[in-house]
Amino acid sequence: MKLGFRDLRLFNGDWAALFRFAAQVGAGSLQIDLPRESDRDCLRELIARTGIKLSSITAMSTRLLGPDPEAARQDRGRVERAIVAAAALGAPCVSQFAGHDPARTFDENSAVFREVFTPLAEKAEAAGVTLVFENCPLIDGQPPVVRNLAYCPAAWDAMFAAVPSPAVALELDTAHLPWLGIDIVRCIHDYAGRIRHVHLKDCIIDSDAQQHYGRLDGRFYSYAVPGEGGVDFAAVVSALREAHYEGALTLDLRPTTEDTVRKGMAFMQALLRKVSE
Repeated sequence: MKLGFRDLRLFNGDWAALFRFAAQVGAGSLQIDLPRESDRDCLRELIARTGIKLSSITAMSTRLLGPDPEAARQDRGRVERAIVAAAALGAPCVSQFAGHDPARTFDENSAVFREVFTPLAEKAEAAGVTLVFENCPLIDGQPPVVRNLAYCPAAWDAMFAAVPSPAVALELDTAHLPWLGIDIVRCIHDYAGRIRHVHLKDCIIDSDAQQHYGRLDGRFYSYAVPGEGGVDFAAVVSALREAHYEGALTLDLRPTTEDTVRKGMAFMQALLRKVSE
């Protein structure tokens, strides 16, 4: 398992500075947003020189299942470009949200997922790339609206049934499951063969705020650097090892700064050393 971090434009597209910093903190992998085609030669040179691999290229969208056909078409094109870029740069994954249309039922969204992602999965499979779906529910507004179908095991089951392709898998984020009341370790065991990318961040739950607002209001939880919240990362790493997970462990921090990345890398490096003893 290569430990790394998600760029989130940390160096504003300065790839040399990004890889230099990644080497300084001991990262073995990087997750980056879809780069320009003109940047590929630079990225190939940096990958070859530093030995730091790309774990995934992001093509996040919430509009692929939505009611706007032009927006969905544009975002499908972005996913297709990300598949091509990932294959060209040796990144095994393209990360994304499934999207969700709140005007449709669960079953109706699953049917649209089949229509949208069957051809994309075929393109990914042909390119040797996996589409990995992040499990953040992306809840907004009052009353709350979910903007990402792929946030819970029931949805994952429906997605895998709708598109039974090996190129459709999970990007499991450790911070979203706790506040939803979903057991991370159980998910790792239950979906061992479907987890191809892992996001690491911690979750802090304010029990008083939860009592006051309930779980449909986002004010009772917040995200943090690993080690600063309630996620048991030792149990997470142990479960991933038991599941024979060989993908990347990628810090996905809010905010992503040099300081938060250094803190997260130091915590996870110490933890990985400890569990290896």
